[in-house]
Amino acid sequence: MLFVALAALTPSASAASVPIDDGATGLAVDKEAVRTAARALVAAFESCLGADPSATGVVLDVGANNGRWSYELMTSLSASVRRRTRLLMFEPQPRFVSVLAALTKQFENVLHLPVAAWTNATNLTFHLAKVNSETASLSKRNARRYGSSEAIQVRSVCLARTMREELTGKACA
Repeated sequence: MLFVALAALTPSASAASVPIDDGATGLAVDKEAVRTAARALVAAFESCLGADPSATGVVLDVGANNGRWSYELMTSLSASVRRRTRLLMFEPQPRFVSVLAALTKQFENVLHLPVAAWTNATNLTFHLAKVNSETASLSKRNARRYGSSEAIQVRSVCLARTMREELTGKACA
């Protein structure tokens, strides 16, 4: 049995439970809804993997940013389930290499891929937001929406292929 969850564009759940503008991206974030979703994901993993000791889980954190979401997830899982959960963090922003490397050392089965998740393996232009790393994007318009941006070249991997390889137990490219 294998349980797969995609974690993308999910802010960390740590602030008040009222819908707010996060002040940086301009997105309205209902922090309580995010907390509820995070608890539901942890409960699903615990239920699915807890029922079958041979089961393993895979989480893909696409756009891991500073790894906050991944850290919160891994610390919320029981030790037994955490040992059987493989977490892949996709984050091409160079500023997060060291913090994500620290996460890979803190937890078993955690891997940081310093690439963009895309439809195929190629080189892409990635736009780093100067003010808020959460608005960094493959889209120049999105990255510049709340300030200036800097374009860099990043490698990408085919997300569908990576998922297929994880589901069949082959090594991630």
